[in-house]
Amino acid sequence: MFLGKRVYFMGIGGIGMSALARHFRHLNYEVSGYDKTETAITRSLTQEGIEVFYEIDIKHLQEINAVIYTPAIPVTNEEFVYCQEYNIPCYKRSEVIGWISKQYKTIAIAGTHGKTTVCSMVTTLLRESGITCSAFVGGIMLNYDSNYLSGDSPYLVVEADEYDRSFLTLSPKFAVITAADPDHLDIYHTHTEFRAAMEKFANQVTDTLLTTPAVLNSFKQELKPKTLIFSKEKESTISFSNLRPAKWGIYFDYKSADVFWPDIFLPIPGEHNVSNSVAAISIARLLGLSENQIRAALSTYKGVKRRYELHYAHQDVYLIDDYAHHPEELRAVIEATRKQFPEYTINIIFQPHLFTRTRDFAAEFASVLSLADEVILVPIYPARELSILNVSSALIYQQIQHEHKHNLTLPSLIEVLMQVTKPKSVCLITGAGDIDLMIPEMIHALSIKFGKQTSEAS
Repeated sequence: MFLGKRVYFMGIGGIGMSALARHFRHLNYEVSGYDKTETAITRSLTQEGIEVFYEIDIKHLQEINAVIYTPAIPVTNEEFVYCQEYNIPCYKRSEVIGWISKQYKTIAIAGTHGKTTVCSMVTTLLRESGITCSAFVGGIMLNYDSNYLSGDSPYLVVEADEYDRSFLTLSPKFAVITAADPDHLDIYHTHTEFRAAMEKFANQVTDTLLTTPAVLNSFKQELKPKTLIFSKEKESTISFSNLRPAKWGIYFDYKSADVFWPDIFLPIPGEHNVSNSVAAISIARLLGLSENQIRAALSTYKGVKRRYELHYAHQDVYLIDDYAHHPEELRAVIEATRKQFPEYTINIIFQPHLFTRTRDFAAEFASVLSLADEVILVPIYPARELSILNVSSALIYQQIQHEHKHNLTLPSLIEVLMQVTKPKSVCLITGAGDIDLMIPEMIHALSIKFGKQTSEAS
């Protein structure tokens, strides 16, 4: 693909970029890159032999043969400008993923919510059953402590990111679309345009697509690939039923036209995760895995970092972290918690992600957050964006439909969280920003108030 063996990544600390960097390192390229902040991911890359810089300097580009960049890198970035001036080949991350995927029988997981979980589930089912697929996943898989795996089978599992229309570089053999709730309106502008991109991706699938009735109903035309529908609805091609919460997990029944599998155990809670696992099971069946292989592999599934991840448990107080950053994701997390802990108070901490998303969905965020008993809002995590006038967490706070709400700066968070957390409480940390960096401090405060955590927590 590239002439030469030195590849430089702009934005190397991103979850998608770091997986690509690991891939090229695995192929014995000389890999280096820039990111603005040192994180656990960049530190792990350094430990793997990848040089990471935290200052912009054109000296980093000497003898570089190609640059891979994320859309978050501004065109005014000094290193990026230098590449244009001196004709150093630059490729978007999505272009490169598209090229790589053409070398495999690709299984692409798309959708507004759940794609990282489904991606990790498919990867686990295949690898634990002897199909050593390669994988690019948008989160750290707890089974493998990585977002990237190389394998010797013809299969690649890849997360199909809708941001910046990245997923349209893929023409997968198999695919899942979990949801088509509009998002990234800074890119798509309208709900119609967003769903049109999802429909275009669906029609690029060359063999079989799995999706939900809601997604299918949002599309305007009949799809080209063979399409299997999965949901809780009995009339779907593939359905799930009889959900029974268990201690940190859930049982359910799986049914398709040719099989009925009762009492499948999923070792993470939530109906949304049952739906995710049904998609993963169905992909595994398309690849020929047996019921026994699937049951055994699913029982080993540990989840993904920051996807309903348990961090503290002491008698009747729990601290759970989740990446939820869209109103429907928050709804799924709150509803899963209500079913898993029906007699508990839910205290939710939410860090909004992006000024544009907060502006576009403030009313929806407020409506969903009102389902929790106590709501703690902290300032917006800007990520790639500059601030927008009159857009802040206050837009959500003002519309929350009860009085048990707090709009705080981060230094006040621990004190207020301890005030509202009583016995029989679940504390949910939510958002796609850096709020998880405060987890050690939260655990310390909870341990002082309630006692040291039990072995249930990570």
